[in-house]
Amino acid sequence: MPSNIGSAMAYDNRRRRTVQSGAGPQTWEFGSPLSGQPGGGLPMVALTVPRVGASYCLAFKNSSPNAVGLNLLMAALAPPVTPPFTVQPPAVCATALPHLVPGIVLSVSGNPAFPCLQVPAVPALAGAFVTVQAASLEQGLCFRATDALDAQIQP
Repeated sequence: MPSNIGSAMAYDNRRRRTVQSGAGPQTWEFGSPLSGQPGGGLPMVALTVPRVGASYCLAFKNSSPNAVGLNLLMAALAPPVTPPFTVQPPAVCATALPHLVPGIVLSVSGNPAFPCLQVPAVPALAGAFVTVQAASLEQGLCFRATDALDAQIQP
């Protein structure tokens, strides 16, 4: 861990990291490239960090007894929409706050679900943002939304 003597610390909002530099030749970075956005109440977690040429894996579970194990995973190569859209029942089971205009929609089965997105091996994607959110089908043919995750793609 770096010494605080003669050092400075600042938050880099673009990269979502706290950066410390100081008296020595080293620069330290703290934080995660991931953040969450409330969207529907079902938690979604990232199992991996999105990296160029690697799989970006997620997990979510609908704990409702009405869950049928069919889901939609939506992804956009963009930061989250702020403010999010609002979708009300009966289009969804409960109020949902979509944080993205999906560029990709994938069908994912299972409850819990463990979808993975393959990040293309394109170096220019490093630093771009990806936002993901899912919707889980319940009996009665309504969807319950997960919260959204947004992340910066790492090299």
